[in-house]
Amino acid sequence: MGEDVNEQTKSGLTPLMCACKTIGPKPDDDQIVNFLIEQRANVDLQDEMGDTALHVAAATRDPSIPLLPTGYHRLLQALMAGKANVNIYNKLGQTALHRASLRGKKECITMLLEANADLEMMDRSGRKAIDVAFDEESRSMLAPPAENNEGEEDE
Repeated sequence: MGEDVNEQTKSGLTPLMCACKTIGPKPDDDQIVNFLIEQRANVDLQDEMGDTALHVAAATRDPSIPLLPTGYHRLLQALMAGKANVNIYNKLGQTALHRASLRGKKECITMLLEANADLEMMDRSGRKAIDVAFDEESRSMLAPPAENNEGEEDE
């Protein structure tokens, strides 16, 4: 009792970030994340690289790869329900949307867009999330509405 749920390691990791990094593939494994949020874990604390728990959850590899855990979109859902700021950028200028885009995590991309993630934010290299997209499907999800209709003319 009396432990600080927001205590950070020397590198800035919090218990919430650690839970997001190590969560397993079983449906109830995200309960520790929900528990930490209920205990008032600060979802927007940043580590020494500027990453938040949302960055960590969005940076996991594509869950369609059988050797990697699934269910990371549930972590994003829990973090956003905990009022995580979807537009915080790290020291590389990347947002959680950049991270999800890099990994081709379509469910996470959709969730971040629905939470008003900023499509125009650029990383330190001047790249938007669409510029680092893993595949064409991710790129089309990130295209601004005007680009989605490009080439179509009224007849």
